[in-house]
Amino acid sequence: MIALAYGEQSGRVTVYPDAKELGAWLYIPDEYVGLWVRWTIFPLSAYDADTGDYTIGSQITPATMDRGAGGTGVVYSFDESGWHYLRADLSAYKGLAWRDMYYCMQFYISDRDGASYGYYAKNNHNINGNFTIYLDDITVDYSSVVEDRDAPGFSAVLLGDDGPHSNEAMTLTNGYVSEGYSDLKLSARVAEYTGNTNYTGIDPASAKAYIDGNEVPCTYVNGLMSIDDYDFADGQHTVKFVICDRQGNRASATRYFTVSADPTRPTIKIVPHDPTADLVLHGSLYWVDVVATNIENVNKVTTALNLDSMSTWELEHMEVTDGFTASYTVQEDDKIAFLTIEKEDPTRSAGEGVLASIPIRTWYLDNAEKKNPLNSSKAWTYAEFKASHEFWPVATEVRVQQGAVEFADGTTDYFTGENVFVWSESWANYANMNATQAGKDYFNAWD
Repeated sequence: MIALAYGEQSGRVTVYPDAKELGAWLYIPDEYVGLWVRWTIFPLSAYDADTGDYTIGSQITPATMDRGAGGTGVVYSFDESGWHYLRADLSAYKGLAWRDMYYCMQFYISDRDGASYGYYAKNNHNINGNFTIYLDDITVDYSSVVEDRDAPGFSAVLLGDDGPHSNEAMTLTNGYVSEGYSDLKLSARVAEYTGNTNYTGIDPASAKAYIDGNEVPCTYVNGLMSIDDYDFADGQHTVKFVICDRQGNRASATRYFTVSADPTRPTIKIVPHDPTADLVLHGSLYWVDVVATNIENVNKVTTALNLDSMSTWELEHMEVTDGFTASYTVQEDDKIAFLTIEKEDPTRSAGEGVLASIPIRTWYLDNAEKKNPLNSSKAWTYAEFKASHEFWPVATEVRVQQGAVEFADGTTDYFTGENVFVWSESWANYANMNATQAGKDYFNAWD
């Protein structure tokens, strides 16, 4: 648990009589799937306006985010990184007592299951990774006459095709497979949140849409955002719709789906160099390949690859196939590598081929500034790390956030594909690893 405290003078209390709500904006990375965050504040249970006397009530722990139900232990996860509003309803009290040097907000890595909201800790990896959360604009409200802080809401993403969904689009859910149909029409229904009187309405000019991370033309009419028909290559793809209200509150809806229609059509794939690798060693190199299904047709590839929070890019050791050049930049906070591969020599063999192989350093026990808690005179060894039983599931994962390929004939196509994923040798926490005999045997033999 990490806690946020405020103030400079222990014991000092600042009171806000008649406060109705406390709120703050949080920027949350999409990889922080184990986030459990809540206010830890003290309301006023009594206040005398004539004398200024007050009584501080028991601590409360509100956790309502983006008008969601909230509650202790509710894990928040999002399709993309972004800003979210965390509220504390004070309307049932006499105000707020702000106590210096007390925790006012707590952040947890949740190892508790929450079946009611679809969270199971053992199914999530790297929840003990390094994440940066930004906090802005802590505000006390005294009435409902405040600025609009509520984003619009998407009710559905829709897909139409030339086959069974030609007359009426279907609701698109993650994982849908379009068998035999590649020419798809995508749209989304969206509406402003009108639960408060301060809503500002949707800004039509803000409507944007993305196919495989590439912006495409989009229209907004009467609550429906639409993209022109797009003919997809085989493989997994993503579509994202984005819109804001007139206050600037942003909403988005993302879906991933697979097209299986023409396996001969050229495309780009991001795949593991060794698809049989499993339970890779901590600190080892794991390679990911950028593959062209028809390498002779490729002029240029651009892609944005998002690495998990615990592994490390080693792009300076990237291996590029003869006849191509590669350049890259890295957004360090989110570990996103922006990669460009261009053809240099047009005389290339035909067929499927690797354009570049990218090395990734898997997570390792870094003792640069850490000591063994049992013996501060020496670094913590892997044997002690294992014996502590305080290890978590760790994996290496690469998500394709954007992909575009320019072919020799001047046409352009888009791609993403499935995530590249491999478990490390610590593929579960101690309890789950030892829940079966096979897991116990693995733990006992784990070197």
